[in-house]
Formats: sequence, structure tokens, C-alpha cells
Amino acid sequence: MKKNILACLACLVALFSCQKLEEYNKNPNELTFVTALSLLNYTTYALANDYGHNISFKNLFCQHFSRPSVLNNSDPSFYELYQMNDIFKTSYHSILDLQEIIRLCTEDPDAQRVGGDPVNQIAQARILRAWKFQNMTDYWGDIPYSEALAGKLAPRYDTQESIYHDLLRELEDASAQIRLDAPPLSADARYADGIYLGYVGGWKKFANALTLRVAIRMADRDWPTAKAAIEKAFADGVFENNYDNAWYVFLPPPSNYQNPYYQFKNTSSIAKPLMDALKHLADPRIPKYAAPAKNTGEYEGAPYGSLNSSALGNYASLNETAAAPDGRVVLLDYAEVCFCLAEALERGAVIPGSAADWYHNGIRASMEWWGVDPADIDTYLASPDVSYDTAPGTWKEKIGKQKWLALFLQGEQAWFEWRRLDFGILQPPPGLDFIATRYVYPDMEQILNKASYDEAVSRLPGGDKVTSKVWWDVY
Repeated sequence: MKKNILACLACLVALFSCQKLEEYNKNPNELTFVTALSLLNYTTYALANDYGHNISFKNLFCQHFSRPSVLNNSDPSFYELYQMNDIFKTSYHSILDLQEIIRLCTEDPDAQRVGGDPVNQIAQARILRAWKFQNMTDYWGDIPYSEALAGKLAPRYDTQESIYHDLLRELEDASAQIRLDAPPLSADARYADGIYLGYVGGWKKFANALTLRVAIRMADRDWPTAKAAIEKAFADGVFENNYDNAWYVFLPPPSNYQNPYYQFKNTSSIAKPLMDALKHLADPRIPKYAAPAKNTGEYEGAPYGSLNSSALGNYASLNETAAAPDGRVVLLDYAEVCFCLAEALERGAVIPGSAADWYHNGIRASMEWWGVDPADIDTYLASPDVSYDTAPGTWKEKIGKQKWLALFLQGEQAWFEWRRLDFGILQPPPGLDFIATRYVYPDMEQILNKASYDEAVSRLPGGDKVTSKVWWDVY
């Protein structure tokens, strides 16, 4: 009995001591109330920063850039993927932050009005969540989705097919959810929106434009569903010019929030496949995309997969403006919308215009975004190798090649589109006879979520390899 009493007294003392310590150890400068607005501001930065960092993998995989071996003699150009655990974890961290925005605005909307209409904040988070989830499933194929945010330690992997259909539903709902007549935001709230500076109409167009990306990518698998989504999104309002583009601008020094491309300016070169394609077409975007080689003053592309760091000065590098610390990262643009519509018309969608019109609009939009002179744009579009009526190849090859050129600095999208449309240009790295068509799953999933991992791998033709194909990649 005595021992029990002493034990109880010890517990009470410990509890009291802890309470006192907690009171004394409170940080008066610590943030005690997190707003959805602050989370949106940070998460938008994190998403854009991560997207820009794709120069280390996706901009290599699409062969826009060439880069020497980077870590422990690993070479991403040869599909030696050494960061899958980090990429997987970081992706879900951003999605959890977006989910927290939705929770805050749902459970206590009045407290979140500092960031504007709580319903609009929910819609914005849903749009960004769909944007991120699509990129993730396009990297790997099947991924944790429906149970990813449910707090389960071993969530199951949803099929990419089911994810794609749910993304269309999510984007349709988010677009419809946006209140265009909401009260205007305060100056602070506008600047916290790093994409549209508080213009909610831009977010609605972003949702509908993203619907086009999702729908066209699944077109070879489920055209009736894709066609209906494209026609509805177009009628509801998509990007109409470059002013509608979804893009994020970084800050100049001494800020830590600098353009991720700035960090790779001196460690990568424009790859030969991209530079050769641009030069073959006398593309006026060459000096906009690239800076001439330091040693020669020429616009020469570096060999892909066999670049020595000592030879970087012999090849063209990223243009100074694009690599500026306060540069921009594009999440989705009008040029891509135009190419999606051109393809949709070729497949039978009922929307205004012709495939040729939208194809030419896509090229023009890209060149205007990069500051090409209007006369040079007209000359380019009139070239027999560029004009839709005379350019060589099938419609998939015509649209695919020009879309690949326009998706410069959106390397993952260029890689996804090459996998889907099979328009040539890319070549296997030296010594290999294949080009990667997906990421492999991270090692940690084989340890922490093995049953779900094994089930997902069993659905992959060829298993968990870089040469296996995801659901929408049918050819």
C-alpha cells in the first residue's frame, strides 16, 4: 500500500512539474494560430519549387537538358534514381498541407476569412491537390490516393484509372465551388496567393485548363469520358491567353525563396536532342531558351548521357533570364491548353475551331510568352516544316513535337507527353536500348507498406521497373 501511495504521489509531482515546465518553456514568438492563408502561401511556393527542381530528373528524362553525374557517381540520365524516397515523401507532405487548408476552412470558416472566402480557399487547395496528384500518378502509376490522407500507416494503392476518373470529378467540383462574387481580398491576402494574386476567376480557369490536361492524357484509354470532360471544361472557361497562365514568381537575393533553375545554371547544358530540333526548324526561341556556349559562343547542344563536367563550357546553357533568381516557374499555360484542344479536335471533340488553328495558337502562345518578335513568329508558322498542313508526320507527331518544344522548363510534362504520343526525337542514352517510361517506387514502400506495394507491382506490366508502362501509356 505504501508503495502505491508513493507511486501516486510521484505521478502527481511529475504531472505538476511538467505543467510548470510547459508554462515556463512557452515561446512568446511562436505562432499559436495557423491560417489557411499562410499554408496556401507556403505550399504554393513548395509546389513550384519542387516542380522547378525537376531539372535534375524530368528535364533530363525528356532530354531538354544534359547533366554530368551528380551524386555518388549516379547519373539520372541513365535512370539511376537515387532520390525516390525523398521525392515520394515530399510530394505527400505538400498534399497534407493542402488537406490542412481544406480542414481549417471547413471546421472554422469564420476564423479563416482573413484569407478571403473560405469556400474559395477550399477550392484552390483542391485544384492544387489535383495538380500534384496527377503529377505523382504519372511518375509511378498506381499510388496511395483514397487512403493517403486517412492517417493509415499502410494505405492501399489506388489504380491510376480510378485516380484519373476521380481527378476529373474533383476538378469539376472545385471549379463549380468557386465564388466569383466573393468580396475582394485584402492586399496581404492577395499577395499570399502566389499564383493569381487573389483573382479567383484565374483559379476557375486553372481548374478547367487542368481538366483538359487530365482528360487528354487518358484519351487513349477512355475517350468518351475524356471527350465529355473536355467539352464541358471548354464551355465553362479555360485559359484564353498568356495572362491566364498559372505561374509562380520567386524572389531575388537575399531571399531564400529563389528560382530553383538558378541553382542549376552552371551545372547543366541544353541537350543535343532539344537544340538540334530547334535549329532544324530555325526556331526563334533558341536565344530565349539558351545562352551560347561560353567557350565558343555557339548554340551547341550537349550529348545526352555522356557529358563531362569539364566540357560544360563547350555547350549552350540555360538563358540568363530563365535562370534568374527571381525567375518564374509555370504550372500550366495557355500554349498547352491550345495543344490539348488541337488534339481533342483530331479525336472528335465538339469545340470551336480546327486542329490547325489551335496548333498554331499553341506555338504562337509559347513564343509570345518567351518574348519572340511577332514577325519572327509569323515566319516560323509559315515554314513548311511547321505549318500544320505541310509539316511531316501524323497529327500525333506534329502536335507532340511542338508541344514538347513548348514545354521547355516543364520537363515532366514534356516527358509524359513523349511517353503518350510517341513522336520520336528522343534516343536511349549511350549503352542502353530503352528510354524510361516511369519512376520506380521508393525503397521505403517495400519495407513500410509491403502488402500494398506488392499488390500495385502485380498490376504493372513488367513489374516495378523504369521500362514498365502506366495505365494511360498504351502504345
